[in-house]
Amino acid sequence: MVYYNACSYLLGVGSIILKGNWGRGLKIKREKHSCWRREIIFENVRKKNYLNRPSRFNCNFLCTSTKDLQRFVKEYDRWFDIFYLVEPINPSASIFETNISYIPPPNETNFVFKKAAHRYWKADETIEGIKEILVDSDIRILELVEGAGIQTLTKSASLPF
Repeated sequence: MVYYNACSYLLGVGSIILKGNWGRGLKIKREKHSCWRREIIFENVRKKNYLNRPSRFNCNFLCTSTKDLQRFVKEYDRWFDIFYLVEPINPSASIFETNISYIPPPNETNFVFKKAAHRYWKADETIEGIKEILVDSDIRILELVEGAGIQTLTKSASLPF
């Protein structure tokens, strides 16, 4: 199965995106990162109640459509991201589909985070929002997809220097 991924760096077809980059960034900044407290609570809820789900700290995040990918980059102001068509390296890796709309902003209370984490990991309610796929695998880039940051690469511009 193929999926879509957005990341801020230009990579070629065949490149591998290692799992766990989001978690690596969080672990570097720890409490200084605005999402640290929320992600720790989400991870603790996962470990206690949903151990069969991939960890947000050690996965790759994917979308099933360019529509969801476009909504993601717009909602999170990731105007610089480049879209890729990708596939998991490990075809038997754990894959979990949920909805990013379950994730509250980083300034909420621990109580709100815990309640939201259960909704996120259960993923049994149908709500409007962006589908998010967590895969416990590195991913391979199959092709660049038109969208977001790719326009900067494809448009010729008159530069001021």
